Amino acid sequence: MADPDESYMKTVYPRTYGEHIRYGE
Repeated sequence: MADPDESYMKTVYPRTYGEHIRYGE
């Protein structure tokens, strides 16, 4: 989460950028 772009990617593509992060599940 050092870059805002990273957080964006993790929010838009949680499964692609990190399956451990669940936003819509």
